[in-house]
Amino acid sequence: MNRIEFSQQLIVQRESAGIGKNELCRLTGFTFNQLQYLEKASNNYNINLVCTYLAAIKSKMVLLKGKKRKVICDFEGFADWMTSTRKLEYTQRALADKAGITYVTIANIESKKHIVRIDTLLKIVDVLGYTIKIENNEHFDPSSNREKRTVYPYNI
Repeated sequence: MNRIEFSQQLIVQRESAGIGKNELCRLTGFTFNQLQYLEKASNNYNINLVCTYLAAIKSKMVLLKGKKRKVICDFEGFADWMTSTRKLEYTQRALADKAGITYVTIANIESKKHIVRIDTLLKIVDVLGYTIKIENNEHFDPSSNREKRTVYPYNI
């Protein structure tokens, strides 16, 4: 997947949520130009912008590999997932070489010194064998990085 395809998934999800561009700008604090750049994939935006966008449209980014499923809500969550997943198969240098980036970038992401940009994220996810899906989930609480469970009252 490339940046354009990823941005198209964002647009489809926004439209299916019934949220217009002006409303999204109000919800996120983005300027209209910032939103245009993000949706047209004109620049290499960072994961924090994506997470803000997804939270506003009540959606989530899910990484899938077979039956494995990981919800990513913020940069820290991605960095933790990448570190644990990478250690199963690759060294930092090996992952960097396969992804076409420097190992310093991998080290900085893992130490949370460098917020990952979307192009780098897509390369890493691809090398690790995962796919990205944007899903709508109104029962998702991005602040807790997990799905809310409905609690039903019961009689004692």
